[in-house]
Amino acid sequence: MPLIDVKAAGLNFPDVLLSYGKYQFKPEPPFILGGEAAGVVAAVGAGVTAVAPGDRVATWMVHGAFAAAGGVGTAAVELGKLLGGKVIAAASTDEKVAFCK
Repeated sequence: MPLIDVKAAGLNFPDVLLSYGKYQFKPEPPFILGGEAAGVVAAVGAGVTAVAPGDRVATWMVHGAFAAAGGVGTAAVELGKLLGGKVIAAASTDEKVAFCK
């Protein structure tokens, strides 16, 4: 499976429904919203031959596209706060967690 450096992620109606627990399936919170993303392949796992680091890609998934800790993640945190939502953030370092707070 490739690791993608997400440059853009789309917000769609299913994401809104998932956030309210009103979609046709209900993942256990906390989970990460986002059903589509575009970016650059940062790394690939063993046996991956369809893409290589540096390739530009677009992907679709059930949820998880908003896990980028860069601009997309920051925008999601800001929008969530602005709209009065309870924001749950996770990051790889204490410094990034502090930034999210």
